[in-house]
Amino acid sequence: LIVAEGEWSQTCKRLGVTKTVDRFATAIGLVANLEVTKGQPRSKSFVQNALGENVRGLVNEGISTENLEYLRGETHYVAATIHKPSLLKLGVLKEDKAGKELLAPANIDVDALMKLGRRLATACGIPENTPFCDFHPVQLFDFSTRAR
Repeated sequence: LIVAEGEWSQTCKRLGVTKTVDRFATAIGLVANLEVTKGQPRSKSFVQNALGENVRGLVNEGISTENLEYLRGETHYVAATIHKPSLLKLGVLKEDKAGKELLAPANIDVDALMKLGRRLATACGIPENTPFCDFHPVQLFDFSTRAR
């Protein structure tokens, strides 16, 4: 039996399987999905190193990332590991809270999150007028733990 789930999922418990949770330093991921429109030039997939000047620009704006990745498929997909102090400074996180409360909907300023998602997307070369997807335009997630 192979189960792929996060720390808070109850699937293993319901199946009567014991799982172990490994905890790491705080790791917050951001994912943005934007629509691919006809006529847009095809951007190449990359990881942070390929951006150079664009990533330095993000740092100058107080956006500290551990990594930044762009993929183009059915959507423009941008993924980054964002440092918590940046999320607090940019107002994405309203307060520095512990555990599940940190990324609870009540602690996230959605407008600030969308603005950050837009900034990361433009750093990846996606035009500023590209609309976000209706479904999960920008999301934060915690991957500070691993269940096994």
